Amino acid sequence: MATNVNSYTDILNKYTACMEQIKLRMESILFILKKERSTGYKYTDTEFICLQFRKILELIALANLVSNKEQYAIMNKNFANHYHAKHILRDIEKVNPNYYPIPTRQIIDKKTKKVKETVNIEEGYLTKEEFVTIYDECSELMHAENPFASPKQLDILSSKFQSWYNKILILLNHHQLQLVDLNLQIWVIMNTDNGRVSTNLFERLGKVEDSEQD
Repeated sequence: MATNVNSYTDILNKYTACMEQIKLRMESILFILKKERSTGYKYTDTEFICLQFRKILELIALANLVSNKEQYAIMNKNFANHYHAKHILRDIEKVNPNYYPIPTRQIIDKKTKKVKETVNIEEGYLTKEEFVTIYDECSELMHAENPFASPKQLDILSSKFQSWYNKILILLNHHQLQLVDLNLQIWVIMNTDNGRVSTNLFERLGKVEDSEQD
């Protein structure tokens, strides 16, 4: 039976909204990194960037929650109050082990100039392990510094920002999201010709087990 795409319209719209907000936050990080904007103080510049990275990671997690809302709600009726990215991902993984975005790139046919195929990106993107590490590092700067503690190593922290930015960019620029139903995926392009995010629901043709045997 074919999937009723209209029933997923709300999910696609909410996922798109999360990705659009991520783009804006990534842009604000780039402004600071390029020294085009500033809060006027190095420490608050660093705090600002850490806050944006933290919120970007939370949005990636919340976007996954949106796409698996019904299954997640069965496990945790209080999902709307979740805000900690690690906790959201931990719970989503219980209902959908394939929840993490799959970074891909398009192969363009030289003759037709059209997309010939899409292949997975194998390296250079933000991994699940790095996701948790970055979230924790950014969270440490969300509170006032204890005057009795060792000073924060801002230079060491800020030296990682460009790498984090690039890894998130590679992860999300063109990605696929596997839903709980193994026959369904959301395909996402962060920058279409009009500069907006494009999300589409794709349904696998044929049985999953048949594809896995090929």
